[in-house]
Amino acid sequence: MFQWGGWGYPQHGPKKPWPKMIDDFDVEAFAHMVEDAGAGYVIWSATWCSYHFPAPVKAIDRIAPGHTSQRDLMVYLPSGAPAADPVARKAFGWQWGSPGGWQLPGEPIGGRLAEFQRNWEAVIREWSRRWGYSVSGWWIDGCHFADQMYRFGDEPNFASFARVLRAGKPFLLGRGNADAVLCL
Repeated sequence: MFQWGGWGYPQHGPKKPWPKMIDDFDVEAFAHMVEDAGAGYVIWSATWCSYHFPAPVKAIDRIAPGHTSQRDLMVYLPSGAPAADPVARKAFGWQWGSPGGWQLPGEPIGGRLAEFQRNWEAVIREWSRRWGYSVSGWWIDGCHFADQMYRFGDEPNFASFARVLRAGKPFLLGRGNADAVLCL
């Protein structure tokens, strides 16, 4: 499993501008490393608390412009939080679920976050439709506030979240469980 955050790349030397980091990523070398390791799967982190994504995403460009790339490199998602990006947090409608999190002084916390969930579901739907059957499963990280956000009978909820994850695999849309959706 690899988490992409863009903060530590490159490991040595000056940090590259966001689009250059994506453009310079050597997919062939990475694929050879995975093959040499004998891995059957790779879990690829789209982001980790930064909301800079190594992929073109119209939904993100509409909500928080300047946070995507033209090249498509990823799959792994947090259930929420552009935690380290106050501009994207505001644009997406995100609020940290409890005191002591990543919120800025005076920033509100908690709540149902329906606006955020609908925005995030638009992003996930776009990816799911683009990648379709080339993605074997989804790892959804950080469901820290599931009782506040997802465990409801009305949408947005876990059911609508799972439905957008399945959007690229039409044969799964009528099923109760996704092929591989793990929410931690």
